[in-house]
Amino acid sequence: MSEPIEITDTLILHCETTEKYDRVIPRIRGSYNRLILHGHTTWQQIKQLWHPGVKQIRINATFEISSSEYVEFINFIKKQCRGIEYTFTIAYEANCPMDLLQKLYKAFRSYKAYEMELSKRFYDVFYGLRIPIHIFLNEFVLYLLVGIVYLVLYFSTDIDKMNTDNKGFLWSAVVITIGVIVTVRISFVPLADVKIGVKDKNFTKTVTQIMGK
Repeated sequence: MSEPIEITDTLILHCETTEKYDRVIPRIRGSYNRLILHGHTTWQQIKQLWHPGVKQIRINATFEISSSEYVEFINFIKKQCRGIEYTFTIAYEANCPMDLLQKLYKAFRSYKAYEMELSKRFYDVFYGLRIPIHIFLNEFVLYLLVGIVYLVLYFSTDIDKMNTDNKGFLWSAVVITIGVIVTVRISFVPLADVKIGVKDKNFTKTVTQIMGK
């Protein structure tokens, strides 16, 4: 079958060989905004599946890339991570070459507009202001601020006039606690479609190597 496949949201492909990707890629159509790849592919094939509307790219597949393509790869990621909704993630299971990870870390460490998060399960590159903007716009931040304001008012007002049974204090404390927990967790929510069980058991050593220490 060679009929086109229309994808409008998330494109997830799992092909075990580059030859299979070659057969599938020409059939892909659509305005999908997330691209997730499994199996085994190449950097050239990844580029073929990208279009300007793709906001999130997650490479879980092992991929072939030559050292001569590293600069292009890094520049592509810079172009991709142009706003708070855009990310480029390389899963640990992708077995990204160490020398490429080192170049990525060095490149994005020198640009304040970008951040590169290293974890046991993935390496995530994103727009530098994504986390503070995302947290600021999160609805739970409103609850956090309301709780803080209420708490300030509670201690700056005559307790007998404001609340005689301490329910106001308890309410504000609960709201603040929930707000802090939720807003902190925003930055650490596991990426969808990254295998939780696949982790770098020598993560500390890997980070040391990536950072060139």
